[in-house]
Amino acid sequence: MINLLGKAVGNTAANAVQGRLNAQNAVENNAMNRLDGLTTDERNRLRLVKKYGTDIQIISEKISNGSILLTKELADYIYTINTNPNLVITVHNKEPVNVVLIEKKRGWRPNKSVEGEQVHSARVAYNDFSNWSVLGKVIVSKDKNNRYRIIPDRYDFEWQSGLSKLPRNIETILGSPGAGVPFTIKYTGEPNVKD
Repeated sequence: MINLLGKAVGNTAANAVQGRLNAQNAVENNAMNRLDGLTTDERNRLRLVKKYGTDIQIISEKISNGSILLTKELADYIYTINTNPNLVITVHNKEPVNVVLIEKKRGWRPNKSVEGEQVHSARVAYNDFSNWSVLGKVIVSKDKNNRYRIIPDRYDFEWQSGLSKLPRNIETILGSPGAGVPFTIKYTGEPNVKD
């Protein structure tokens, strides 16, 4: 072979060694040496299957009795393996969830579902990341005795219309685990409500 300058190139021992090193490097960098045929997402899914299993009833019972915490990773996993749109996951946190009231212009308004209660829009405090990443924006209900509760809500990744929903929709895109079936999260503890 002759290069552009008219010099003979190739067919030397040094070129052969360099070619072998390049090929070995390509194989190592392309993860061909693992030969398991799995993508990073598939490896992560297998890790979750080993960690939690695939029986949603057992997972739900463990969350309900407090033996496992409903994290964003677990909620996303449930979302991807769920086939029952009526699934309800009951959460009993040892510590109250901190929520901050939002949409203060709307204020407290009557709860149309429960007579004598009022509801207010809120979000889980950002310093409570594990709960914020799962629950996000919530509706808080207040009874006549000023006891609070979080209204059960769907864990889904559906877009909401309106310009004011843009930040929420961006969070939805960034946090979505992909295809799945929504389910309801029922938080049973009384939250700490901050004005």
